[in-house]
Amino acid sequence: MRAERGGCEVAAELAAACTFRRCRGALGGAVRSRAAWQPSEVHLAPAYLLAAGWACKNRRNVLTAHAFDNDDYVDVVIHSYRHRLGLAPGHAPYDDIERRLADQPSIPVPTITLDGQADGNFPATDGAASTVHFTGPRTHRQAPNAGHNLPQESPDAFAKAVLDLSHPGRAN
Repeated sequence: MRAERGGCEVAAELAAACTFRRCRGALGGAVRSRAAWQPSEVHLAPAYLLAAGWACKNRRNVLTAHAFDNDDYVDVVIHSYRHRLGLAPGHAPYDDIERRLADQPSIPVPTITLDGQADGNFPATDGAASTVHFTGPRTHRQAPNAGHNLPQESPDAFAKAVLDLSHPGRAN
């Protein structure tokens, strides 16, 4: 017997179907009609998929929905993923910066890196794999019950990291 699904699960399935199958697949192009696609109904799905342990907060989702309530949402999201995979060009004025970052220069400044323990796409690590990139002091932390969006899902852990960097004697 299948357990009853909550709003987050339904929204995640709907967003995946709309954004990656129907809108770009069967319909042959990005949906631009608000009548055909309502971002306010599916906006929380990407965050939900990246943060399996994060409690779905309706008020927060309603406030966040406004950022996705535009005709370019699907095109922007698809382009972002295509760019990350090297399948679409970036914004030309940033090409030089992107080339320099692709060389992965060392990071000499004090740094605190954070992983969310409930990130559905990028599992939390001990930070050892990226140690080679940091030549300055670096601490790695994990935030419980948080996924990919730590400032929103774990604001206390995120704020503590910022404060610890701005007041070096305070870090632990």
